[in-house]
Amino acid sequence: MSTSGKVIRCRAAVFIEPNKPLTVEQVLVDCPQADEVRVKLYASGVCRSDASSIWGKRGDCFVPYGKPMINGHEGSGVVESVGEQVTDVEVGDHVVLLWLPQCNQCVKCKNPTTNTCMVALSRGDCEEGWLPADGISRFHLVADGRPVLTPSTNCNLATFAEYCIAKQSMVVKIDKTLPLDVMSVFGCALPTGYGAAANVAKVHAGSTCAVWGLGAVGMAVVLGCKLMGANVIIGIDINSDKYETAKQFGCNQFINPLDTTESADVVIKSIFSNSLFFEEGVDYTFDCIGNQSVIEAAIRSLCPSGTFVAVGLLQPQHTYTLPVMRLLDGLTLTGGLFGNYKGKDGVIMLTNKYKTDSNFRRLVDQF
Repeated sequence: MSTSGKVIRCRAAVFIEPNKPLTVEQVLVDCPQADEVRVKLYASGVCRSDASSIWGKRGDCFVPYGKPMINGHEGSGVVESVGEQVTDVEVGDHVVLLWLPQCNQCVKCKNPTTNTCMVALSRGDCEEGWLPADGISRFHLVADGRPVLTPSTNCNLATFAEYCIAKQSMVVKIDKTLPLDVMSVFGCALPTGYGAAANVAKVHAGSTCAVWGLGAVGMAVVLGCKLMGANVIIGIDINSDKYETAKQFGCNQFINPLDTTESADVVIKSIFSNSLFFEEGVDYTFDCIGNQSVIEAAIRSLCPSGTFVAVGLLQPQHTYTLPVMRLLDGLTLTGGLFGNYKGKDGVIMLTNKYKTDSNFRRLVDQF
């Protein structure tokens, strides 16, 4: 029986209180507005930024998350219904959901040097949490009728539910032959990490790389470095068990900072100090954590003309100073969201690569 035009009752993992597990609640999901799409979710990733709501803080910063709230910003599914102004997708289409919109109409989308979209810049906000720009929640608890908030940092995506609402600028149609359970990582972790290596740093063949933080995004960075032809890929993480997994993506050296009395940058520079083939320090470093001390160590680990890429979420109070003469050596400090890909364009490019590049597909399937 068709559910189009009807409010849907479904389950969602709802944030109620900090430092407590999410609870599975029955929620009501509104019909999509004119430019919105309602999607039946088949898979959702769990990003560290989603987990921050449970802890009540992100990195060093307290974050006053509202409650109740549904998180989740990387998901894949099937379009269940659409608003009357939606032209990009139709009912039955398989889609990847995007926390980074691409409307293709605004001045930002038409600028080839940025992947920001004005839809993201106009997201809603409220004192107790977050709501869509019109101030109206699309979810309500069945138990007491309370509206359920959705994070504006995710452009109000809520993939920790069986159904969710998204603007048409936040859904991208994919080939129906692609496995939906794998496609969810194309909504955040894969383009963020792979793109950091391939699109932001543009890692060159034969280079040396060091990656701090071997979570899903860090593994995707390692994958990007590997496929770009890096010769040495050093993983740095306080969990040594991750090395075996990282090896599958291309990591060939590993440092656990807890197992050494010297900082990671000292260890990295010592690896190359007597080499005739590599400079002292690595060509590229990636911070996939968003930690001040990691950023400093990653920059210190670079060879004079190296490139540092900020990938993890940084805190606004973090600063870094360096001698300006280092810039004349060619030192590059950069970063980017979503691998600096425009939302829809990036997913289309990467899903096409998944279809045509068997090596890429084999590695992505291990996520």
